[in-house]
Amino acid sequence: MKKALSICAALCLLLLAGSADAAYTSGTIANVVHTTFVSYTASTGTLALSVGPSHAFTTLIGPMEIVEVRAHFTTSGTTETLTVFVDSGLGVNHDTVLSTQSMTGRTDFVFRPTAQCILMRNDALKVSCANAAAKQWGACVFWRKL
Repeated sequence: MKKALSICAALCLLLLAGSADAAYTSGTIANVVHTTFVSYTASTGTLALSVGPSHAFTTLIGPMEIVEVRAHFTTSGTTETLTVFVDSGLGVNHDTVLSTQSMTGRTDFVFRPTAQCILMRNDALKVSCANAAAKQWGACVFWRKL
Protein backbone atom coordinates (compact mmCIF):
# COMPACT_ATOMS: atom_id res chain seq x y z
CA MET A 1 0.00 0.00 0.00
CA LYS A 2 2.87 2.40 0.71
CA LYS A 3 4.06 1.98 -2.88
CA ALA A 4 0.57 2.81 -4.17
CA LEU A 5 0.39 5.94 -2.02
CA SER A 6 3.78 7.16 -3.18
CA ILE A 7 2.72 6.68 -6.81
CA CYS A 8 -0.33 8.90 -6.19
CA ALA A 9 1.87 11.55 -4.62
CA ALA A 10 4.17 11.43 -7.64
CA LEU A 11 1.21 11.68 -10.04
CA CYS A 12 -0.20 14.68 -8.18
CA LEU A 13 3.20 16.40 -8.23
CA LEU A 14 3.65 15.68 -11.94
CA LEU A 15 0.23 17.13 -12.65
CA LEU A 16 1.02 20.28 -10.72
CA ALA A 17 4.41 20.66 -12.38
CA GLY A 18 2.97 20.19 -15.86
CA SER A 19 -0.35 21.94 -15.49
CA ALA A 20 1.06 25.44 -16.09
CA ASP A 21 1.07 24.66 -19.82
CA ALA A 22 -2.48 23.34 -19.89
CA ALA A 23 -5.45 25.05 -18.28
CA TYR A 24 -7.15 21.75 -17.43
CA THR A 25 -6.26 18.06 -17.29
CA SER A 26 -9.43 16.01 -17.20
CA GLY A 27 -10.34 12.68 -15.65
CA THR A 28 -7.17 10.66 -16.13
CA ILE A 29 -7.21 7.11 -14.74
CA ALA A 30 -4.06 5.14 -13.98
CA ASN A 31 -3.71 1.56 -12.76
CA VAL A 32 -1.59 1.66 -9.60
CA VAL A 33 -1.47 -1.94 -8.46
CA HIS A 34 -3.70 -4.93 -9.41
CA THR A 35 -7.27 -3.68 -8.86
CA THR A 36 -6.31 -0.30 -7.35
CA PHE A 37 -6.59 2.77 -9.56
CA VAL A 38 -6.15 6.53 -9.21
CA SER A 39 -8.32 9.13 -10.93
CA TYR A 40 -6.77 12.58 -11.04
CA THR A 41 -7.06 16.06 -12.48
CA ALA A 42 -5.52 19.53 -12.06
CA SER A 43 -6.49 23.13 -12.80
CA THR A 44 -6.45 26.71 -11.54
CA GLY A 45 -10.23 27.18 -11.42
CA THR A 46 -12.90 25.47 -9.38
CA LEU A 47 -11.79 22.13 -7.96
CA ALA A 48 -14.28 19.58 -9.30
CA LEU A 49 -13.49 15.87 -9.54
CA SER A 50 -16.11 13.16 -9.97
CA VAL A 51 -15.35 9.44 -9.72
CA GLY A 52 -17.80 6.55 -9.92
CA PRO A 53 -18.42 3.16 -11.54
CA SER A 54 -20.05 4.72 -14.60
CA HIS A 55 -17.37 7.44 -14.83
CA ALA A 56 -14.36 5.16 -14.55
CA PHE A 57 -14.51 3.43 -17.91
CA THR A 58 -16.73 3.52 -20.97
CA THR A 59 -18.48 0.43 -19.60
CA LEU A 60 -19.65 -0.05 -16.04
CA ILE A 61 -17.15 -1.80 -13.80
CA GLY A 62 -19.53 -2.72 -10.99
CA PRO A 63 -19.16 -1.55 -7.39
CA MET A 64 -16.00 0.27 -6.37
CA GLU A 65 -14.46 1.16 -3.01
CA ILE A 66 -12.97 4.57 -2.23
CA VAL A 67 -9.53 4.21 -0.63
CA GLU A 68 -8.26 7.79 -0.33
CA VAL A 69 -8.85 11.35 -1.55
CA ARG A 70 -6.05 13.91 -1.84
CA ALA A 71 -5.97 17.56 -2.88
CA HIS A 72 -3.08 19.99 -2.97
CA PHE A 73 -3.06 23.73 -3.60
CA THR A 74 0.34 25.09 -4.67
CA THR A 75 0.02 28.00 -2.24
CA SER A 76 -2.29 28.73 0.66
CA GLY A 77 -4.75 31.53 0.12
CA THR A 78 -7.99 29.88 -0.87
CA THR A 79 -10.49 30.46 1.93
CA GLU A 80 -13.27 28.17 0.76
CA THR A 81 -14.23 24.78 2.13
CA LEU A 82 -13.23 21.60 0.31
CA THR A 83 -16.03 19.02 0.36
CA VAL A 84 -16.03 15.28 -0.38
CA PHE A 85 -19.47 13.74 -0.84
CA VAL A 86 -21.32 10.84 -2.42
CA ASP A 87 -23.75 11.92 -5.14
CA SER A 88 -26.12 8.97 -4.82
CA GLY A 89 -27.64 7.32 -7.85
CA LEU A 90 -30.78 6.91 -5.72
CA GLY A 91 -31.36 10.69 -5.70
CA VAL A 92 -30.59 13.76 -3.60
CA ASN A 93 -32.26 12.35 -0.48
CA HIS A 94 -29.42 9.81 -0.32
CA ASP A 95 -26.46 12.14 -1.01
CA THR A 96 -23.95 11.99 1.84
CA VAL A 97 -21.20 14.41 2.88
CA LEU A 98 -18.14 12.36 3.90
CA SER A 99 -15.72 15.16 4.80
CA THR A 100 -15.33 18.93 4.77
CA GLN A 101 -12.25 21.03 5.47
CA SER A 102 -11.72 24.79 5.47
CA MET A 103 -8.69 25.41 3.27
CA THR A 104 -7.88 28.73 4.97
CA GLY A 105 -4.13 28.68 5.65
CA ARG A 106 -3.83 25.13 4.27
CA THR A 107 -2.39 23.66 1.11
CA ASP A 108 -3.12 19.93 1.62
CA PHE A 109 -6.17 17.78 2.21
CA VAL A 110 -6.24 14.00 2.77
CA PHE A 111 -9.36 11.92 3.43
CA ARG A 112 -9.36 8.19 4.18
CA PRO A 113 -12.72 6.61 4.95
CA THR A 114 -12.82 5.10 8.44
CA ALA A 115 -15.30 2.48 7.21
CA GLN A 116 -15.70 0.86 3.81
CA CYS A 117 -17.01 3.44 1.30
CA ILE A 118 -18.66 1.61 -1.60
CA LEU A 119 -20.06 3.31 -4.69
CA MET A 120 -22.78 1.48 -6.60
CA ARG A 121 -23.74 1.72 -10.28
CA ASN A 122 -24.95 5.33 -10.58
CA ASP A 123 -23.17 6.78 -7.53
CA ALA A 124 -20.32 9.26 -7.82
CA LEU A 125 -17.77 10.50 -5.32
CA LYS A 126 -17.40 14.25 -5.79
CA VAL A 127 -14.59 16.47 -4.56
CA SER A 128 -15.25 20.20 -4.79
CA CYS A 129 -13.90 23.58 -3.72
CA ALA A 130 -14.91 26.96 -5.20
CA ASN A 131 -11.29 28.25 -5.23
CA ALA A 132 -12.28 31.87 -5.92
CA ALA A 133 -8.63 32.89 -5.46
CA ALA A 134 -7.80 30.73 -8.53
CA LYS A 135 -4.93 28.90 -6.82
CA GLN A 136 -3.36 26.08 -8.83
CA TRP A 137 -4.39 22.65 -7.52
CA GLY A 138 -4.17 18.92 -8.13
CA ALA A 139 -6.54 16.26 -6.81
CA CYS A 140 -6.60 12.47 -6.93
CA VAL A 141 -8.90 9.70 -5.73
CA PHE A 142 -7.64 6.18 -5.06
CA TRP A 143 -10.27 3.52 -5.64
CA ARG A 144 -10.48 -0.21 -6.03
CA LYS A 145 -12.69 -2.47 -8.13
CA LEU A 146 -14.82 -4.87 -6.10
